[in-house]
Amino acid sequence: MEKLGFYRWQIGVEPIFELKDYFNKPYDILQEFPLARALKKRGGNVREVSGDELVEKKVILQNIVTKWLSAKKTTELSFLNKVSPFELENQKRFFVLEDRGRIQAFLSAVPLFRDGDIAGYFFNDVLKDDTARAGSIELIILETMRALYHQGVEEIRTGMCPLAQIDPEERNGKFLNKIFDRWHFGYNFKKLYQFKSKFNPTRWEPTYAISSSPNLKYLLLDILRVHLSGSLVAHFIVTFKKSAVRSTELKNEVKHLVKRKNSDKSSLTFLRQIPWTCIVTGK
Repeated sequence: MEKLGFYRWQIGVEPIFELKDYFNKPYDILQEFPLARALKKRGGNVREVSGDELVEKKVILQNIVTKWLSAKKTTELSFLNKVSPFELENQKRFFVLEDRGRIQAFLSAVPLFRDGDIAGYFFNDVLKDDTARAGSIELIILETMRALYHQGVEEIRTGMCPLAQIDPEERNGKFLNKIFDRWHFGYNFKKLYQFKSKFNPTRWEPTYAISSSPNLKYLLLDILRVHLSGSLVAHFIVTFKKSAVRSTELKNEVKHLVKRKNSDKSSLTFLRQIPWTCIVTGK
């Protein structure tokens, strides 16, 4: 590849669920997810909606999307990860989780083709209402996979985990692993990976990026150009400013509740407390 002027970086992994193996267990898969199992026992039900019913329920589903986005600290990315479940909706399938007579979560699934036939689905958007019970996301993912498995679907994908499981021997692998471990601002790579890991996928498939430059910084800049719109950059700045202002306000609100340390100490006491006094005192 490098002879042709292109360079490859591993940029993450994607969990793959091969449904025949995934559900071929001597016990119900929900036994591995106590909260989801309890929610199902209390009446939580996952089913597909389509046609006229989907049109009827769309206002409810869109309200879930709106509340979910408004609760996020950062705005959405502008390319691959954009949350838009009803875009090209005629090519998707929709599943809902109903609990206590209300839709608590929903999922949109995009078909994956192999040799012209549908071989699997990509779970594009999985969203829950702010009133949903614990275990809602786990239940809708697992029960949707179960329903598709019984329909003969072979494979489910849930999207890439950026910077996860990068081989240290790959180009800049050790550096990218450090970013995965330490980066928390705006996007927490490790939490996303941990969430998807708990579903115990059948396998993890490496994902790669290709660049015409051998320098990692130019690859990262290219990725940022694709994802970051001007509005997103502005949003980061505004969010950071609001956070700083709110932090100052909170400090002022609780300042009178915090007991100040006694600062009426003699100079001799102060000198005794600092490390280099050992030179003078001989301790």
